[in-house]
Amino acid sequence: MRELGIRLNGQRRAEVEKVMGPPDRVRNAGLIYFWRYEHDYLRFTPEADSLVRSSWYRALE
Repeated sequence: MRELGIRLNGQRRAEVEKVMGPPDRVRNAGLIYFWRYEHDYLRFTPEADSLVRSSWYRALE
């Protein structure tokens, strides 16, 4: 998942959805893809020109 975030960082939202499929959740216009449900997930936050910035949340449990 982390590698997908790195490769899709800075891409258009449509490209992210093409590669990743529909998001597990949409929050504040950001796309969220769960790895271990809500414990770890990959988030794509919208930026200018329909581009997204990726970030990885890891619960460290």
